[in-house]
Parts: sequence; C-alpha cells; structure tokens
Amino acid sequence: MVDLIEGRDVETVSEWLKKFPNIKIASRDGSVTYRSTIEKANPDIIQVSDRFHEIKLLSETLEKYIRKHYSKNIIVIQNGDNNERIEENFKQEYEQLSLKAKENYDRKNSEFYQIKEYYNRCNNYSKTARKFGVNYRTVKEYAHMDILPIQKRKSNSKLDKYKDIIIDNKKKKKKDIYEILKKNGYKGTFSNLRMYIYNNHLKVSTIDKNKYVNRTNIIDILHHKGISNLKLNQEEEKILKQLLKQDKMLSKIIEISDSFSIVLFSKNPDKLDKWIREAKSLNISELDTFVTTIENDIIASKNSITYLDISNGLTEGKNCKMKLIKRIMYGRCSPKLLRAKLIQIG
Repeated sequence: MVDLIEGRDVETVSEWLKKFPNIKIASRDGSVTYRSTIEKANPDIIQVSDRFHEIKLLSETLEKYIRKHYSKNIIVIQNGDNNERIEENFKQEYEQLSLKAKENYDRKNSEFYQIKEYYNRCNNYSKTARKFGVNYRTVKEYAHMDILPIQKRKSNSKLDKYKDIIIDNKKKKKKDIYEILKKNGYKGTFSNLRMYIYNNHLKVSTIDKNKYVNRTNIIDILHHKGISNLKLNQEEEKILKQLLKQDKMLSKIIEISDSFSIVLFSKNPDKLDKWIREAKSLNISELDTFVTTIENDIIASKNSITYLDISNGLTEGKNCKMKLIKRIMYGRCSPKLLRAKLIQIG
C-alpha cells in the first residue's frame, strides 16, 4: 500500500501520479477515467489492461445474450432441425406465462414487428426510434432479432438446486417429494415447495430430463468450465454435446469466448485484430458492444498480450482487504484515520 488519496477523478489522481515520474507501466481495468488520468499525468507510461477483467467482461456479456435468447431448459430435438428446436423452446416458455404476461408479450411483440418493418423500409435507427417513441438502441437491438424473446424476472430460490430431484420424482406426490428433498438437505417448508412448483410452472409430468439441457450448464461453459466439470451423467453429457451440434450459434459463442482467452495469452498482439473481425461477424449486439470497448482501448488491450508478467492480481487482493476495513469503520471513523490505518497495514 503506497497511499490513499481523496478521490479517483481525473484531476485528483493525475496530480498525485505526477509526483512519481519514475513510473514506467500501469496495470488497470477498462475504466476510461483511469486511462485519461494516466495519459494526463504522463503520456509515456505504458498502460496494460488487466486480462482477468477483460475475460470476465466478455463472459458476462455472452451470458447476458444466453439469458435473453434461451429458456431455462433448452429442448434438444432428437430427430429434427434447429428451427423446430427454437419453436419448441419458445412454445414451452410462452405456455408457462400467466394470462396477464401473455397479454403484455403479445402487445410488445406486435410493436416489435412494426418497428422491424418500419426500420427495414427507412434503414435509419434514429428516425425509427422517433416514430415509435423508443430509444434508438432498442431499434438497433430489434433489427438483429428474428423473434422477440420472452423476458422473465430472474428470481433465486433455495429450491433451484433441487429442481432436477423434483423432476426425477415427477410421478410422486408433493408430500413424498418434500420428504426426499429433506433427506437431501432441504430445510425449507412444504408450502415453499408447493408454491415453487406452481410459480415456476414446472409442469413436472411433461418435462423429460433426457430431452433438455439446463441453461446454467451453457453459462458455466462460458465461464470456462469444462463439460467434465459440470457433474453430468453420461446421458446428460450426450444431450449437451448434441445441443452444441444442433445450435451453431451456441457453438460459435463458446468458441469465440475460448479463443479470446487463447489470444490474450498468445504473446502475439496481432491475433487480437483477427479475433475482433470474427466477433463482429456473429452480429450479436451485446458482443459488438464489448468489441467496441476493446477497440476504444486497443493499445492497452494489446499491451496485456505483450506484457504477460503484468497483472492486477496483487492489487485486487489489496483492494479486497482495504474495502473490508472501510466497511467495518464506516460511520464511525474519518477518512484521515482510514488512511493512517491502511498505510500502516501496507
């Protein structure tokens, strides 16, 4: 720990950095503020983007796309094409909606097709946005969609991790399922189980576990978990691999995520340009936003490939300890005392 300054705005940090003309390299996250600060303090400092932050941001970006366009249970058609699988997934999600939710979706879906039709005629995001009173980013997003995905509120439940057990025991009474869950560590009430089955529209009797892939498994792969680390049985692994063969977009998303990590550790900055071209070719709006972020900070991103021995790891560890101390002291001590305490620890 070197110092604790009063703020992290451009003026405050740049003035502090000017006191250290001997600094040669600065490792940082993708913050535009930090980039401007370092450039203002000393343009000769080599800026290096932290690889962990870049990989994490890409994984979260692709996860956002997966959650938007794929249902919780992705159906795998045993003998059919990809279009049939997409229709089955959509039908499953739509039927699980309440009557009011269906009405809201139908209204938004009608507007969705009107916006797409108008944009295809004028080919202008801003003009279309003004016509329908929406943000131009919404128009840009709709323009690259074939169908409007069903948006559902994300809710976490203690019963989520027992979902497969509920499905496996679909023919049993709810009371019997409750007893099985208690033996597997569930400490909630029976009424919670009953409401969970009702609110999530599980329709347990209609779901065949061997014909779908849980969306969480795809997200885990995006976060660089191997299929062997997902704790799937042989049949589940087979279904997962079958889905990746059926859905070319899913395969490309996982491939582009893995290839980005490989590029970052390749020691060849020129490979990043090739990766950017491949990422843009997928025409995924969320991914395009990430690519724009990389392009706007391309020098620091390429430096992260060149300077593999530079990392934010040690700094992030110190930040974690610092924030813990700050939270413990919050409301009772002054920034002056916090600074003294942190410098002493450092």
